[in-house]
Amino acid sequence: MRGRRLFFSLNLGLAALLAACGGHNPPPTIPLGTSTVSLTIHDTPPAGVAVLSFQISVIGVTLNPAVQGIGVPNSGSISLLDAPVNVELAQLVTDRAFLTSGSVPEGTYGTLTLTFANPRLTIQNTSGSAIGSCANGSTCELTPTLTIASAMYPISQAASSITLGIAPNTPVGLDIDFDLNQSLQSDLSINPIVTVTQLPKTVGPQGQQFFAEVDNLEGAVSDVNYVDRFALNMNNGQKLTLFLAKDNTVAYGFPVALDNGQTVRSNARLQLDGTLVATEIYFEQSTDEAKQRAEIVGTVASVDSPTQFHMVMNDALAPVSGIKVGNLVAVTIQGPTTFNIASDGLTLPLGLSFASSLDLMIGQEVQVSIAGSVTPTDVLTDQITLRMSQVPGMVSQTANTTAFTLGNVPALFTNSGITAMQGAVVSETAFDNLTGITLFQPIAVRGLLFNTAGTPTLVAGKISLRQVSPM
Repeated sequence: MRGRRLFFSLNLGLAALLAACGGHNPPPTIPLGTSTVSLTIHDTPPAGVAVLSFQISVIGVTLNPAVQGIGVPNSGSISLLDAPVNVELAQLVTDRAFLTSGSVPEGTYGTLTLTFANPRLTIQNTSGSAIGSCANGSTCELTPTLTIASAMYPISQAASSITLGIAPNTPVGLDIDFDLNQSLQSDLSINPIVTVTQLPKTVGPQGQQFFAEVDNLEGAVSDVNYVDRFALNMNNGQKLTLFLAKDNTVAYGFPVALDNGQTVRSNARLQLDGTLVATEIYFEQSTDEAKQRAEIVGTVASVDSPTQFHMVMNDALAPVSGIKVGNLVAVTIQGPTTFNIASDGLTLPLGLSFASSLDLMIGQEVQVSIAGSVTPTDVLTDQITLRMSQVPGMVSQTANTTAFTLGNVPALFTNSGITAMQGAVVSETAFDNLTGITLFQPIAVRGLLFNTAGTPTLVAGKISLRQVSPM
């Protein structure tokens, strides 16, 4: 499966950018003779191995000219990344992560050099035998070997290599597809297999053009100017500026106005000028420290009893002492516990429930409020919120335009006897690179996963067409 996508965008010049700002203030003037390039990134392992978390640092991104040599204009390579970016690729099946945006001199470019470091991997091994130090039947946190740290990748379009012509006033977006299926070797070392493609321009509902959607940006708010922008300080170290689209940014759950110190989650669009415009903002925590509690987000790896389950953490609403991304956390449900659903505006079909520990199941994405701890990775909770899971698969059956069966689901599910899910399309379901559901279509679904009798139900918030890697 192809799947983990990172972006960057490159903008050349200013004239085309002002028309694409989508209601926010224009970005700083782009130097004459240059354009903006924006960059993003997105992401299946040996049989019987379920990847629960895969993190890696992108420490270098260099755009290389198609022809180099003395007397060739713009023959030098252009570094695009100012600081390393840590990426959790297992969470980028349907989403993209924003890497960087910067000015690039006009010219013709042919390759992108990517440099990676510090891979970390959490897997569930049900292969029938030990893989390295990970025993069969175990969930293991590993530091895999990175066999190749830096490599040059051609820029492609429609499966063919291209040269990227950058002219003034011509913004460009590039997408990095990190193929985890081929990159993860049988000994669990990492040999990065990457495809770099040029992003097409997409037309939004108001007719404005943008490169791509960048969803699930979560962090602490700062630098609010209360007019058109704010900064989001993410736990991976990135500080992103998000612009507010006039009359188009939708806010959910805010008791008061957007303010510094709040924790929020936002979906955004990568504009042609390399800026990010927030389309939805979801309130998570207030600025009142007395009301704030440590909360972690992750994937349910096992349900052990009515009062305990294990999850692999992939994010936190604020840094939590002793717990890092990729850690396997034992969660004990103590006393009366509140169960919530972060529906993100979806209209849920009747009969779906997330009201007790009986509704928990493997593969669900949950947000756990920490009420106490025995050890850093053995915590107590009295509040659990169901959030959107990301599930790749193949459409194995279609009933109508609002119901389908998702087969070929990941090993995390099949290892537990779940071979298919009932997909539900609702009025708010968004489609990425497809207009509807077709039999045998390879797709990835971001949605709310419910432990319904017989076959689990996945209510789709977003359905993306995905490419399948040759095995």
